[in-house]
Amino acid sequence: MFLDSAIYTQIFNFTVMAKTRSQKAAELATLQEKYAKAKSVAFVHYLGLKVNDAQDLRRKLRAENCELVVAKKTLIAIMAENAGLDKAAINSFTGDVGIVFSNNDEVSAAKVIAEYGKKQNLVSFHGGVLEGKIIDAKQMTALSAIPSRQELLAKMLGSLNAPLSGFVTVLNGNIRGLVQTLSQISEKKSA
Repeated sequence: MFLDSAIYTQIFNFTVMAKTRSQKAAELATLQEKYAKAKSVAFVHYLGLKVNDAQDLRRKLRAENCELVVAKKTLIAIMAENAGLDKAAINSFTGDVGIVFSNNDEVSAAKVIAEYGKKQNLVSFHGGVLEGKIIDAKQMTALSAIPSRQELLAKMLGSLNAPLSGFVTVLNGNIRGLVQTLSQISEKKSA
């Protein structure tokens, strides 16, 4: 059952007003500021996500120094155009569009969205922006598969540590062999 807006206003005692130009300008300025600071941007589809799930997603994104912002597609398209991106690509997205700004690195937002998308089928990629170029959903999914900076550093450290630990093992083996030989010689001399 759909309610008439006048009845809705009387029942819930408030009116839903359209945003003023100044509110839209402020929102656009905020989007442009966040875009300028971001290392990468992901455009996500989130339609049907429950409030608790959306809060959970925002919490996970915050842990990775990312932020989910929901705005009208027209404002997102204007932001994209002002940033030198293809406005038509933004307008081609279907449904609601959320923007995830990643401030840490290029892959953290994509990783969180892809991981959350596996858990909640309601979250998926529309596309994204990487190094000033719009990329599609497939490329965002591929980006999410790349190890993070921390994982790459850990792998590199492990690779650098492997020859050293092998060298220490060889030296320990030689010393152990020398100690065994000396103990056998001392046993023969004492017998």
